[in-house]
Amino acid sequence: MLKIKSNEDIVIAGTSEFRNSINKFISILKENKVIITKRNKPQAVLMSFEEYEKYNDIIEELEDRYFGNIALERLRDIEDGKSKIIDHNEVIKDYL
Repeated sequence: MLKIKSNEDIVIAGTSEFRNSINKFISILKENKVIITKRNKPQAVLMSFEEYEKYNDIIEELEDRYFGNIALERLRDIEDGKSKIIDHNEVIKDYL
């Protein structure tokens, strides 16, 4: 097992070492990310569930902002007369 110091601690381990010591790696995840390698090539990254939730929250926030901006642009286009609102019944009728 190789431990790398950077702006965050990362542990690198081979698949066989991981397979033989899963419980050890679960405890390591409290403080470090773990990169699993196979034949010295990265295959997976493991992180604590808490850290996963943080990343997921960030992604959801970014998605909300992205789609919110798209909605605002479309609303402005409607207000400027560049686009119009189409009733969902009209759309369904066109495709049935």
